[in-house]
Amino acid sequence: LNRGQMTLYDSIDLPGDGFYKFKVRARSTTHGPTGGALRINDELAGEVEIPGRAPEIREIVAFLPKGSHQMAWNINLPPQAQRKPGGKGKTERKKYTELPKNANDIVSEESAKNAPKIPRTNQENSALKKLMDSWDRTQIGVQRPFEWLRLHGKNGNPSELQRFHGYVTERSKPLAKIEREIAVQIGIEPGDLRRKINDANRATEADRARLLNLADFQIIREAKPGQFAVDWIEIVGPLAVGDEKLAVQSAKLFANPQGQKRARPRSEDSREPAPQDDPIMMKQGWIRELSLLIRRAFRRPVEDADLKKFRSIYDASKSAGHSHAEAARQTVVAVLVSPHFLYRIEQGDGEEFELNDWQLASRLSYFLWQTMPDERLFDLAEEGKLRVNLGVEVDRMLRHHRAEIFFESFGGQWLGYSGLGRTIQPDTKKFPEFTPQLAVAMKRETNWLFESVFRENRPVTDLLTARETLVNLTLARHYGIESVKTPGFQIVRHESPERGGILGMGSVLTATSTPVRTSPVIRGVWVMERLLGEDPGEPLADAGELPGNAGEARGKTLREELEIHRDRAECASCHDKIDPLGFGLEQFDAIGRFRTREGRKPIDASGELPDGTKFRGAAELREYLVENRRDEFHRVVTERLLSYALGRELRTADEAAIREILNKGQATNFRAADLVKAVVESYPFTHQAAEHSEF
Repeated sequence: LNRGQMTLYDSIDLPGDGFYKFKVRARSTTHGPTGGALRINDELAGEVEIPGRAPEIREIVAFLPKGSHQMAWNINLPPQAQRKPGGKGKTERKKYTELPKNANDIVSEESAKNAPKIPRTNQENSALKKLMDSWDRTQIGVQRPFEWLRLHGKNGNPSELQRFHGYVTERSKPLAKIEREIAVQIGIEPGDLRRKINDANRATEADRARLLNLADFQIIREAKPGQFAVDWIEIVGPLAVGDEKLAVQSAKLFANPQGQKRARPRSEDSREPAPQDDPIMMKQGWIRELSLLIRRAFRRPVEDADLKKFRSIYDASKSAGHSHAEAARQTVVAVLVSPHFLYRIEQGDGEEFELNDWQLASRLSYFLWQTMPDERLFDLAEEGKLRVNLGVEVDRMLRHHRAEIFFESFGGQWLGYSGLGRTIQPDTKKFPEFTPQLAVAMKRETNWLFESVFRENRPVTDLLTARETLVNLTLARHYGIESVKTPGFQIVRHESPERGGILGMGSVLTATSTPVRTSPVIRGVWVMERLLGEDPGEPLADAGELPGNAGEARGKTLREELEIHRDRAECASCHDKIDPLGFGLEQFDAIGRFRTREGRKPIDASGELPDGTKFRGAAELREYLVENRRDEFHRVVTERLLSYALGRELRTADEAAIREILNKGQATNFRAADLVKAVVESYPFTHQAAEHSEF
């Protein structure tokens, strides 16, 4: 859709009353944003935003009655893409980077110097040497657009940046064929050759990824809004938001009980109305639907007092002359503002009591879904069978799409990356490559790891050791993964031993840095508190802190400056435990990129703990945690899960339950889903103290 073709419309026939989901896959025709609006019968049903060229699927849900309807999609630019009002004067032309006159000579010289080099062998025959020389020459050609991108910098002309961006892809195509031929000559698999090349050129590939990300950021930032290009539209329904029964119930609640069609004609021999026409029976049917709504909203059996209260609201509204629909709306609003809907009320006899099945259903649902129970949980509670089916229900609920909020919320709260891109924001002047798109990709990667570990019931130590991860093109470039060529998310395997698990993820590494640099202290404290459950202690009031430019001034590395800073006996006792853990991650910069040098000096990523344990880099730190501190990690996961499930901090009285969960975890190799089952079967989860009832 463009400004010339404002509307895409069609007639649709719907088979019944209910909620319908309108799915559209669309994209912008530029790198800039675009948007669309869906109208049904000229009424706005919803709006969607598309950030750029990559196709995105969006959904709009609307309640519609049975029959024929007019569907129309309009172009609808999001607010940030709309033109700002202004005068009729000339717009000031933006000034982009002005290149030096000898730019071509600079590019030629730097390309030859910076291009990747293929690792050579001592047994090169003439054919192999010819292939390797060809590979090196091709890479010099590939490097040229990278050097042009470097010259243009972060203020380059977007059209030029886009042009050179395209050259990178085109000139890289011959490399795959050359590498296959080299692999045959050497007698290894092409993938093994690619890994050797990557290992030998890690700094160069990281530099290339940085240049591409910088160009992407400038292209997207300067891009004009695009047209709304629709790939396909899909309509699914009738359904409900989460539950088909809810759609039917909504239709019945707001349908006029006095105005329904008769199911059969009256008998000519009888003056009595047919049962379907009886206003009393119709009203009773509506009351049954209201009772179902109250049951769902209050998450417990409906009491006579409940019905009496809300029936009186309906009757009062009708007496005031309102229509059935308005009276029903007022009644539903009253249900939804009741404390019984807004709060989880757990009440019982005595100072401490066991939750009944209804209360347990709510506690379980809000633990794993952060919303009310579905009909299956309600039915099990009503039958008194939930408690004996907890394990089965945990498996079902973890597989359900609603559990995605658990993986995101639990992981983000525990590891501290929830605010990435919002409250956790690197300095954009120092790290212009850190875009909102990169922040989203980082968080999705970590959320996916939690999802796969819990849904596949893998040992929780896989959170530390997993080699497979989820990346899109933006995150793959950030990590220097060359195998990813398309924009969408895909599962890849890390070849670098430094990556893998949460210790090598950009979300965690960015969240444990300052806005302008890394911080071995912050990262060390994070490992102690979040992974080992240890209290590092409070810093001295006059301890001070390193300046923001530490590691950049005075020709010293950050490690060397920190050694000077902590040169006090009272500081060293804590820093001896904290700093080595942080130094193990120092080869990752403040936004999670791998590096081997800081300025002109090599980075020392070694650490030595007070007990004499030594390690170097993230791979050996990970091995130390898994091999030497596994018990502490298991306990941390257990405590964090139980605290999250209860919605409160743990107390001394919870220690017995923690030990019981740990014993069950030991028997199941601390598999994630099994650990969740142990948590929901524990005494604190299935019981409530009266003085701490949630209201």
